Amino acid sequence: NLVVRARPTNTDVVYVASSSANASGTNRITLNSGDAVLFRIKNANILWIDAAVNGEGVEVFVET
Repeated sequence: NLVVRARPTNTDVVYVASSSANASGTNRITLNSGDAVLFRIKNANILWIDAAVNGEGVEVFVET
């Protein structure tokens, strides 16, 4: 399991998607500051992150 959480200090949203095109398009998950989402995946390379504000981002946690 992989948890992706938007940094609590973000001032705008970040997007999580399955491709770079989706991360900047409409087929994505929107996370506000402090929001988190759980993925049941084996490879984190399939996720793409796009932040609305340069320098903002996410924290990633692996659950075993």
